[in-house]
Amino acid sequence: MTISLTKLRVGDIRFDHSYQRPLDEKRAKLIAQELDFERLGAVEVSRRGDGSLWAVDGQHRLTALVLIGKADLRVNCVVHTGLTVPEEAKLFLKLNLGRNAPRNFALYNAELCAQEEEATEIAAILKSLGLRAWPTKAHKSICALSAVRAAHRLGNLRDALIVLKAWGGGDARMLEGVLIRAISLFFAAYPEADVSQMSDKMRTGARDPLLLVNELTARRHVLRSEKAYVDVIAQIYNRRRKRNRLGDE
Repeated sequence: MTISLTKLRVGDIRFDHSYQRPLDEKRAKLIAQELDFERLGAVEVSRRGDGSLWAVDGQHRLTALVLIGKADLRVNCVVHTGLTVPEEAKLFLKLNLGRNAPRNFALYNAELCAQEEEATEIAAILKSLGLRAWPTKAHKSICALSAVRAAHRLGNLRDALIVLKAWGGGDARMLEGVLIRAISLFFAAYPEADVSQMSDKMRTGARDPLLLVNELTARRHVLRSEKAYVDVIAQIYNRRRKRNRLGDE
């Protein structure tokens, strides 16, 4: 791989949204209105094997220039030659994390493209259960990436999602972040808990998901601790159980 500094025509630079965040048109228009050419800075660009040019960083600045009719302008670019697309994605993450970080789903997609371990493992777990990460609520789709990441780091994401899918069959109401977090914390607190039994309890005895979310949220607010989540889920697990009740002294 080589790196060089050169001037490139704005209109020749393209965007790969397999790792780039979605374009924020309002932000691009605001930049266009306030654009200071002396402070434009250099754009990070990848020159691929076929000679095509792809912006790794600077999508909104470049779009702003196009909006004000400067597609033919030649701007300073740091050109990386010889990167693979996953390497472009890793460079994108390196350049963006810590400053104006991408939103959750843009970051997740970039991590997938970069073949980052956590994102790859999460995607594999979701796929194995017939689920997907998606920014809007839909059947068999999960919006709550923060809760998903937290459960994965506790090592029980699969178990939590098995329970919630058994309960709702992929209904988005049963895949809320609060529910994922609560089930995950329950399994972390009680690793001896049986996943299939928890699934049965949720499927046959749990209340309406909105009511459960409200109860979890209210109890956490009162107790000021996520232990409230564990206690609520343990009560569901223990229902009609005479022996081996979790949490009983």
